[in-house]
Amino acid sequence: MYVRKSKNKNLDKLTTVVGICMPIVTLPQLYSVVKASDLRGVSLITWSFYALQAGIFAIFSIKHKEKPLVITYIPLFIIELGIVVALLCREFYQ
Repeated sequence: MYVRKSKNKNLDKLTTVVGICMPIVTLPQLYSVVKASDLRGVSLITWSFYALQAGIFAIFSIKHKEKPLVITYIPLFIIELGIVVALLCREFYQ
């Protein structure tokens, strides 16, 4: 484990704000997938890889105790996994 003292407090604050915004701006896509009658252009493969990437970064951020990354990637993983589940459900139950 490494410990660092930040000399860029403003950058750290900006990173935290952007980290909070990323999952929020992804919520409309989840809503669209759940409510939409037409899913053309929404790729299960793409969203699966987004969820995989977010999951890996969530684990990394927890392991390295990087708060801005934890704030970003845990909610992002949950939302992106929700999109994948919604796409799979719509695929198999239509």
